[in-house]
Amino acid sequence: MKAQAHLEKARRLLYSLSRLSPDDDPEAVIELAFLAAHHLIAFRMDQLFGYHEDRHGRLLSQLHREKLFHIADLFQELGQIRHGSIYGRRVDGERARRALSILSEIRAWSVG
Repeated sequence: MKAQAHLEKARRLLYSLSRLSPDDDPEAVIELAFLAAHHLIAFRMDQLFGYHEDRHGRLLSQLHREKLFHIADLFQELGQIRHGSIYGRRVDGERARRALSILSEIRAWSVG
C-alpha cells in the first residue's frame, strides 16, 4: 500500500472510531485505535524513510531500527492493550481511553 493510501485508510478508521464510546464499545475502540495507529505510522515512515513495513511486527522493528523508540514504545503498548482485550478478558473503558490517548500521540507525530 502506498503512503497516501495508508493516510486515507487511517482517516476512515478515525471517522469510524469517532462514532464509538470507550465505555460502551471498548473492544471496537481498541481494535480501531490499533489499526489507525498502524496506518498512521506506516504513512509517516514512508514519508521519512521512503519505505515502510506493512506487518505490525515488522513495523515495530523498523521503528526500533530507525531509533524512533518513543513511537515504538507507544505502538508496542497499544499492541499489548489490543492483545489483552481482543484475545483475553482485560477490556474496559479505561483501557479503551488509554488506547485513544496513545493513538492521539501517534497521530500528532505522524500528521501533526
